[in-house]
Amino acid sequence: MATSSPKAKPSRPKAPKEKASSQPKKTKKKTASSSGSLRQEIHDWVRCVPYGYVASYGQIGQMLSRPCSGLVVGKQIANTLEDIPWWRIVGADGTLLLRKRSIALGDQQAALLQEEGVAFDQEGCVQMKKHQWNGVFED
Repeated sequence: MATSSPKAKPSRPKAPKEKASSQPKKTKKKTASSSGSLRQEIHDWVRCVPYGYVASYGQIGQMLSRPCSGLVVGKQIANTLEDIPWWRIVGADGTLLLRKRSIALGDQQAALLQEEGVAFDQEGCVQMKKHQWNGVFED
């Protein structure tokens, strides 16, 4: 009985190359909850806000490599690490938005900002014209 030699598998045809398109490819947009790198980038920017200054949630969101809303920023720093100066992030008008979550937390934020010399107006809002960080790193 003759033995047959194993046959080589037929090669797969190569997929045709895609034509160059002037339109960008659609990619699945990452959400705050699915992207660890977004959280890290937000934390990195919050760490950059200097002592005695504040930034708004939306301001931090616009500084990111992939900008996002202030709401997303707020959710990402809601349960943050101790080494993140979370108290330096306020509403765009200087409002301590954490007071909506907890009066005690808002009071703690105000106390930490006051320790840094941040001034407040009569309504309890940060004086943004005086204390808002402009995003520039100073030596």
